[in-house]
Amino acid sequence: PVEEVVRFGFQRFQDHLVAQGLLEGVDQPTGHFSAGGPLSFMLGAHGVDWRWNGVFQALTIEFADRWRVEIVDELPGGTAKWWDDYYVQDAFVESARWRQCESFSDRSIELLNVLPRNHEQKIDLLLELALVTEHPWNAKMLHNNLAAKKMPQRDAWWTLAINESEWDEPRPSERIV
Repeated sequence: PVEEVVRFGFQRFQDHLVAQGLLEGVDQPTGHFSAGGPLSFMLGAHGVDWRWNGVFQALTIEFADRWRVEIVDELPGGTAKWWDDYYVQDAFVESARWRQCESFSDRSIELLNVLPRNHEQKIDLLLELALVTEHPWNAKMLHNNLAAKKMPQRDAWWTLAINESEWDEPRPSERIV
């Protein structure tokens, strides 16, 4: 038998089309990742299955844009069980780059604040979004946050992170600084 296959040249585009297809007709964000749920196939015994990472990232954006929720809160066991998974953290960081500005909430900032200090993309993300005037995490937010800290506290968080950045490859922190 002949099997028709459709492939997309741009993987991100493909991931978003798949994510949108998976959510077609879905009107609420809860229960989809539970055992037997339509999205449970993405979760393995030890975290998000790496083979579905791109689609999971696209779903992270879709959940935020459609329902104003963070996908980690919709996973069975929630943040306590899933936040340490690198793919979940990475999906959150990537979604912050691409989601609508209206999709950010107090919960979004809580998750940003509990990203590990050494998460390689945290400072880059803050610097990238600081340049977007209408973004809730723009330069004004970054300035207010840094200005509210005493110098030793600020240096321990901000200056060390900037100084420890990998300068071998072009990163936003390198370009902006």
